[in-house]
Amino acid sequence: MREKLTASFIERLKCPDSKTQFKVFDSEVSGLAVRVTKNGIKTFIFERRPKGGKLRQEKIGRCGEISVDQARGAARRKAVEFDDPNYVNRLLSKRTQHTFGQAFELYASTHMPVLAKTTREKQRGLFDREVLPRLNGLALDEFTRKHLSGITLPIQQRGNHGTASGVWKAVSAFLTWCVRQGLLDVNPVLGATPKFNLRQRDRVLSIDEIREIWHAADVLSEPRRAAVRLLLLLPFRKTEFTTAQWQEFDGEYLHIPAQRTKSRRPISIYISAFARSHFPKKRNDSDFIFTIDGRVPTRMDDKLLKRVLDVSGVNKFGWHDNRHTFSSHMNDRQSADFVAIEACLNHVVEAKKGIAGVYNHATYAERSRLVMQQWSDIVEAAVGQD
Repeated sequence: MREKLTASFIERLKCPDSKTQFKVFDSEVSGLAVRVTKNGIKTFIFERRPKGGKLRQEKIGRCGEISVDQARGAARRKAVEFDDPNYVNRLLSKRTQHTFGQAFELYASTHMPVLAKTTREKQRGLFDREVLPRLNGLALDEFTRKHLSGITLPIQQRGNHGTASGVWKAVSAFLTWCVRQGLLDVNPVLGATPKFNLRQRDRVLSIDEIREIWHAADVLSEPRRAAVRLLLLLPFRKTEFTTAQWQEFDGEYLHIPAQRTKSRRPISIYISAFARSHFPKKRNDSDFIFTIDGRVPTRMDDKLLKRVLDVSGVNKFGWHDNRHTFSSHMNDRQSADFVAIEACLNHVVEAKKGIAGVYNHATYAERSRLVMQQWSDIVEAAVGQD
């Protein structure tokens, strides 16, 4: 039987009572079929005779877990493999199937090093805590969307929607890498992300709240006090900023190298005289600007945030909200320079996207310097000279 496979057609398919299973082949892509069993399981398969071999059937994936278009793409790739005269020989000498854990270690050693440090550490932590304890020994090609849902649903039920979303995204990124490496034919969770109840990161601090947070930092040790106040003044991402070293500060600009930024683009931000006056004293035993013991950079963790919240009385916010606050206040100004503001945030501006980006290598340095001085003046006027 041959029909054009669609989602609605597949949904209506039922196995005849007289059979244990039956197949319907796709009229669009030769060899692609849906196999329907008596208990209602529907699976995309590819069935053809490889060049020089016997008729062979290979599973592509469960219907509903991958789309018809994904199945057709996988079938076309298998058709190319089957037409290769060496395919049968390769099958006979096929290497041992990777487990989920083995494939992840390949991913961790070859792909994760190119990710930003914060992304890399977050992904590794999620896999180690939530994913590998459940899936480490599973054959990679047996992984289905149900396996991932079995991990994320309990996390959601505990109210940790952000963690559940992070796990889903991290696993999907890993599976997409597996497809690119030829370890999988399709990513079974692609295009099937559940709706997670995430807190919108849109908190903008008012000028009064900036003042309260600034003065609440008085109770902190010098490195932490400096980190909190300078994060209000400078629109860096938290980890890019707190791991800064003295050699990256030239007296006027703080230069963060590409390997430490989320975007993998270097960023240099002008440090006003007011901001410079709040840098911590340089220690002789450390290269880090912000450090308690000289060995590791200061952490701006939830414990520190809670202390600042308790002392300031300000409603809950996150360290990342410094960027929302800077952008919102500066864009609200009558003479707002949107391009320079985006450059200060290390975002790719429209003028540098697509083909324009091939020719436009402007850094907007002078305009960004003016924006940073204006923001410094706003904060200084709000908090007063200490």
